[in-house]
Amino acid sequence: LLTDFHFPEDFNAIPVSMEAKDFIRQLTRPKLFKRLKLEKILKHKFFTGNKIPMSLNKTNLVSAPTGSFFP
Repeated sequence: LLTDFHFPEDFNAIPVSMEAKDFIRQLTRPKLFKRLKLEKILKHKFFTGNKIPMSLNKTNLVSAPTGSFFP
């Protein structure tokens, strides 16, 4: 079974981490048998890269997110 998935031309310009982009690429490989298995998904750098901040600024708790992804 093959898929007809492709990234938009400006995909690399999207402000998303390289780990996230790699994760998406590996989950959407055209051939199913080449896609990440559950065990490898859970060990992917997207989940294990320690990018989660240890603390948040108080303004993060009271203001809505902004940016091109939020109207």
